[in-house]
Amino acid sequence: MLEYVLKERVALAKGYPREFCDQVVANSDIVDVIGQYVELKPGSGEYQGVCPFHADKNPSFGVNRVKGMYHCFGCQASGNVITFLKNYLKLDYSECIEYLAERNGMQLPTMVERSGNYISNRDIYDINNEAGKYFYKNLFTEEGKKAVAYINERRLKKETVMKCGLGFSLKAPDALYNFLKEKKYSNKLMVTSGLVVYDQEKGKYRDRFRNRLMFPIFDIQGRIIGFGGRVLDDSKPKYLNSPETPVFKKRTNMFGLNIAVKTREKYIISCEGYMDVISLHQAGFNSAVASLGTALTEEQVHEIKKHVDKIYLSYDSDTAGVAATKKAIEKCKKEGLSTYIIDMKPYKDPDEFIKNLGVKEYENRIEKALSAFDFLREDYKDGFNLSNPDEKANYVNGLIRKIVELDDPINRGTYIQSLAANTGIKESVIEKKVNEIGQNYQNKEVAEISQEISRQDREKVRMKKSGTEEAQRIILSIVAEFPELYPRLKEYIQEADYEEGAIRNLASFMYEILSKGERLTSSLILNHFEDAVDSDQYAEILAYTVPYEEGDMEDEAKYKAKKYAEFAQSVTLVYEKKLKNRMDSAEQEKLVAMNEYMKFLRERKNILEELQKL
Repeated sequence: MLEYVLKERVALAKGYPREFCDQVVANSDIVDVIGQYVELKPGSGEYQGVCPFHADKNPSFGVNRVKGMYHCFGCQASGNVITFLKNYLKLDYSECIEYLAERNGMQLPTMVERSGNYISNRDIYDINNEAGKYFYKNLFTEEGKKAVAYINERRLKKETVMKCGLGFSLKAPDALYNFLKEKKYSNKLMVTSGLVVYDQEKGKYRDRFRNRLMFPIFDIQGRIIGFGGRVLDDSKPKYLNSPETPVFKKRTNMFGLNIAVKTREKYIISCEGYMDVISLHQAGFNSAVASLGTALTEEQVHEIKKHVDKIYLSYDSDTAGVAATKKAIEKCKKEGLSTYIIDMKPYKDPDEFIKNLGVKEYENRIEKALSAFDFLREDYKDGFNLSNPDEKANYVNGLIRKIVELDDPINRGTYIQSLAANTGIKESVIEKKVNEIGQNYQNKEVAEISQEISRQDREKVRMKKSGTEEAQRIILSIVAEFPELYPRLKEYIQEADYEEGAIRNLASFMYEILSKGERLTSSLILNHFEDAVDSDQYAEILAYTVPYEEGDMEDEAKYKAKKYAEFAQSVTLVYEKKLKNRMDSAEQEKLVAMNEYMKFLRERKNILEELQKL
């Protein structure tokens, strides 16, 4: 009960009453929500698709509309609509509620007893949005004319400026600060959002961005999470980004990703700069994105992989750009992205390329983009004199190692053919060498994997569930789906009869809700335990599904009968165990327990018949 009260306080602290949160989840169709991000097809009993949480090739991801849950039989990821949004979109709890409420057309309640010191992510989104509108309006001021002149010089159309939300920060040190102060925003919120900094020496607040062309940075939900600013003179630094905030993470977010994920393209174009992205979007290449003042990170690559399987690297053609491309290839390889490199020569970057050679030629460069291996082969060649036999041998051996390291069995044959064609060495010779080196790599990897499997096997033995515990899990899973079984359940099994830990906690919560006659759903349960350290265990318990045959779900009566039968069998097992334990206890209880057990054995034949009448 205490945990339930604490949970309610947490929901209130975030600004939304527990009842409202529960209603938002109840009104959300989990198939429709997940279907926006994962291609789902109707299967036997549930919708199925490729799991977005691991490198899944066969559909092992199931979404059950009735239970309001998803479960992957591969990586064991499971949960309700809130769990999915938290893990897939990286939203916090309150953001999930806001997203679903907006999607369902539900009005968000006002903050309840909110402390003056409390700042939510929603507050940061709000002040960023206000700042974005302020920067945009500054373009139409006398001071903003130089920003407009720069925009025109870069050949950006009015529609592009509006689409990207470009703006201008005034030169005055506290222009934005004073504007936000008039809007009643607190100093703490302004500093937390990264828009304003406190000058310790002068004892004053000042704007972080001054006299800069402003680029709002959006998350994939279309909310402004931060800004980038470019100087219009020779000031340093040339580009300045928002600092890390509760909503702005440079290693995870990307400029333009909010637009790229909404396109129908099956690839992403990764660039180095904001202007590259904007120029490509204006030219119709809306799948272009850029990292936020850093090299492409593993977190960003992971985010990209959630949406596409192919990436084109369109980096600068200078030495630094080539180095960045090689590092990006390594990260994309680890994430399993098919990687291709677009040649920008004779120009430096996509912005210059589009302005000088146009859309058609950029499309042509995409079609002719080199695979990761072919790019590395061409780049690697510069360091060798291939007319020298020894250097040629070193060159070939180095590329063979790259073929192995790329770990791309589907395209390995193509890489071998490419290397053979460019060196004059027989394919069979190169293939033999690839296999030799690959075997060495594999032997090492197998040893490491075997060690890990051994560790996992030991863990599985330690964690192996007893038959009684498994039956308890089945009972709770089925009652969550068919609450009408609760009256029969409580006759035989009480809260204290469940194994300690997650199972008993779950049973206590379910018994409490059902004893009050309140509505119970799997989503409500997961919503309640959302902040628990062992929250995954509750999802795992509720994700249990009785095996069914093709067509069972279409026959509701048949499906229900299977569930009821499984329930009766599991209750019988748990109750028998309970009575046997009592018979093994104190001498004075043996006779009473034996009588109860004999009575139960006589009644067990009637359980199924009674349940089928429900």
